Amino acid sequence: MQRFQYNSQQGMVLIFTLCLLNVLAMINLYLLETNQLSKKIAKAFFQQHQIHIQSATIFSNITRENVKSCRMTTILYSDLKEYSKKWWQENACHRHYHSVESYYVSELLSETFHDKMVTSYWRITLLLSYQNSVREVLQRPYITIDNA
Repeated sequence: MQRFQYNSQQGMVLIFTLCLLNVLAMINLYLLETNQLSKKIAKAFFQQHQIHIQSATIFSNITRENVKSCRMTTILYSDLKEYSKKWWQENACHRHYHSVESYYVSELLSETFHDKMVTSYWRITLLLSYQNSVREVLQRPYITIDNA
């Protein structure tokens, strides 16, 4: 019966193969983690895109109505952003769009008079409140032209 002789190079091949498999496993873990991060970024981008679309729709609906109905004195954006939802419920106009509750206020920034025309410059501030407690406060300028 012939016995196989142990060659020291065979042991080195085994160690090298195990190290290579370990490196490949670490690369796979890194790629999985990167993939998870990419999914989170894509989800956040999609949510921001949805917010942009919904806010554009709400802003256009507000401007079709009477902007003056929710008029208030000029307030800094940083202050409006910090106000609680209760403040918005008590002081702003309310709109509901799909699963989004929105509150808005309009602020008259200035008025100019030309002949028989009055140009009013408004700032509309919109609070979007989602069911999962996400809040967005957005602002948009708006101009009205009326007869004097």
